Amino acid sequence: AVPLVAAELMGLDSSRNDTLRVIKDIFLAKDEGEYVCGWHVDDHGFWPAQASSPGINAWITVDDLPPGPGGTFAVAVGSHSARWRMDAHRAIGSVMTYPQNGFKDAEDMVKSRPGEGTCNLKTAAPETNEKMEDSKRIYDLKKGDVIFHERWLFHRTVPFDREVVH
Repeated sequence: AVPLVAAELMGLDSSRNDTLRVIKDIFLAKDEGEYVCGWHVDDHGFWPAQASSPGINAWITVDDLPPGPGGTFAVAVGSHSARWRMDAHRAIGSVMTYPQNGFKDAEDMVKSRPGEGTCNLKTAAPETNEKMEDSKRIYDLKKGDVIFHERWLFHRTVPFDREVVH
């Protein structure tokens, strides 16, 4: 069912021979502290595709994730089309900001990649991070729930509260 919903959200039509390609699946265990990823988009590490490629993310929960203890998922509503979205992309160095002709090689990418890193919006651009926080929506998720979102929607982990989760 997940591929069918993703295809529908992308406006694909089998009568036109439109096809959906699942690029990658990944299992993530949410954590705390330095391992919590701040506001980001799933770019080259998660999406082995060009920045111009359309896409839908499907986030599927394998356990109940109420907002109180943390470990759940937050989205910055409207961030994929906000006027300030490119400020965020530049701050974290997303693929949207890569040179048009790409990098010479992997070493060049490591040395020349713009931004402060995928998960570092809070330190790289505090004002833009605050805009994300102002628009955030945190979900109360049950095992088996699925959140679909446009690939360029900024999202983040909600850190665990160790006072609640032991």
